[in-house]
Amino acid sequence: MNFGYVTVNGVNSNDLSSDAGLLLIKEFVSKLGIDKLFVKSFKTNDSALFRYHTDQENLLQMIYMIIAGYFEDDASDELTNNPVFKSVLEKDALASQPTVSRFFNRMDEDTLNKFLAINRVLRKKIYSIQMPQAVILDLDSTLLDAYGRQEGRAFNFHYQSNGYHPLVCYDGMTGDLIKIQLRDGTQYSCTGVVDFLQPILDEYLNDYPEVPILLRGDSGFATPVLYKQCEENGTSYVIRLKENGILREKASYLVNELDEITRNNKVDYAVVYGGFMYKASSWAYERRVVCKVEKPENQMVYMYTFIVTNMDSSPEYLVKFYCKRGLMENFIKESNSCSLSIPSAFILLPEISDPIPEVGCGQSPQKAMIMMPYLSCKKIYLTGSGSHLRLD
Repeated sequence: MNFGYVTVNGVNSNDLSSDAGLLLIKEFVSKLGIDKLFVKSFKTNDSALFRYHTDQENLLQMIYMIIAGYFEDDASDELTNNPVFKSVLEKDALASQPTVSRFFNRMDEDTLNKFLAINRVLRKKIYSIQMPQAVILDLDSTLLDAYGRQEGRAFNFHYQSNGYHPLVCYDGMTGDLIKIQLRDGTQYSCTGVVDFLQPILDEYLNDYPEVPILLRGDSGFATPVLYKQCEENGTSYVIRLKENGILREKASYLVNELDEITRNNKVDYAVVYGGFMYKASSWAYERRVVCKVEKPENQMVYMYTFIVTNMDSSPEYLVKFYCKRGLMENFIKESNSCSLSIPSAFILLPEISDPIPEVGCGQSPQKAMIMMPYLSCKKIYLTGSGSHLRLD
């Protein structure tokens, strides 16, 4: 039987590649002008007068490598003569692992600021195509496992593991990663959140004043300095509060209401919503708190949800709006696994050291946080080494 296969003899393995999907990525990068933007706006503080592999080329090389599933610097040596990579980078050969490692070591505070500026330009490009009706900033923190002796690696009690504990901010409507900042593993969720958030608020307030800003955060971000920051910057917020006796006492009228609803049915699920004004000892003034009291199916014990907010919507709406931030856990898993859904933001190199030290095999402790452009307009999904690609 003839299935239409053609056998070709004498093919050089250097002419084969499973990364042909990068050719489409290359067209997309060119369409948005990202490569030209790098040439114009990105350069490390390099004392060398000449380098065969420029900073802009090294950056693009690492971006394409990560998109294609090559996360280690050492992969540069394996891909040196890969025909697809040479085509998308328009070079005769790729930068080697030592060259890439030296490139990372040159990054410093100025590099971070350049990444922020590039990110801002790219966001303007995307929003010029379609301006969002609103921006929902989902704050969270996550654990990046580390297994060596990297600077800043520490034991995190909440996760019961060693690693880093970065702050992350996603667009809750699109899943786009807006900003991420590396911190050592011992830091609490809200540590440094005000300084982390202010540049984001400044950008949106200055560049897109007509776009409403909303913020969601779990109880790890229940700190009055964050409430005040949102209030002073015209940002609506819903932030969960940790349950305590005073809050339960203020919600007692809802418990009575739920008792009445479930008097004749202690099996099915039941829920009530309400709200009240509340002032914690660390707050300068009262704020609105909405709450949910629910009886899970086949359970007798009630569960409470308390959320502090400056919004006027109904308690039920606000609680459900907050609960949608659960999608963020999926966004974090995507970022951690690099099963790349590509949004309009950058992962930013963190600020643990200056310059970034090498830690074996050319790896810096921040390698998991390498700045990578997350192109938007379309979402690009790659499987394995990039041989499968779908544009939505």
